[in-house]
Amino acid sequence: MKRIPKFENARYLASGCSAEVFVVEFEGEEYALKANRIKHENSLATYIKKAEKEVSVLRALEGIEGIPVVKAVFPGEFLREEMFLPHNPVLGYNFFRLSTPFLMTYFDAPPLMILTPRKSFYEELETIVEQVHERGYAMPTDFGPTNTLVLDERPKLIDWNDSDKLPEDILERQKIITENIEHARIMGLYAR
Repeated sequence: MKRIPKFENARYLASGCSAEVFVVEFEGEEYALKANRIKHENSLATYIKKAEKEVSVLRALEGIEGIPVVKAVFPGEFLREEMFLPHNPVLGYNFFRLSTPFLMTYFDAPPLMILTPRKSFYEELETIVEQVHERGYAMPTDFGPTNTLVLDERPKLIDWNDSDKLPEDILERQKIITENIEHARIMGLYAR
């Protein structure tokens, strides 16, 4: 029998292409809860794999300042109502079935795209990118201002579902590392 997590004071936070994110209280602490929407009857296995991949990446990157830490994973399919999660206030429709929700560190912070942080923010962002590479991973393909939060003038990076291990081929590996670092530097061009 699957354990149905029940969350308190849940509120809708954001939506991506296939997932929804909520802020919830669980065991007295506040977390971000991410869950994939199940859009088709035969897609549950795909969404479980997506969540497992993101959790795997986050666990591999644990200890890097600015990366969320996974608290708990709830494998399987759940109904939004049985977990006491609110509906998306923006969409005219809602998905009632969610797959493999997981709890992680919640950063109560705005995205970079609406702020202009100091130069030191970008230097720290570049350091985080280098640490991710040292762990053998590439930055997510959508790494940028919408998935970079600013908390107390420090970067917090979210949405790791499409981050992959760096390739073994040294030329391909260096190409990706260079592109990731360059992307972080370009984001820093507008620092104050």
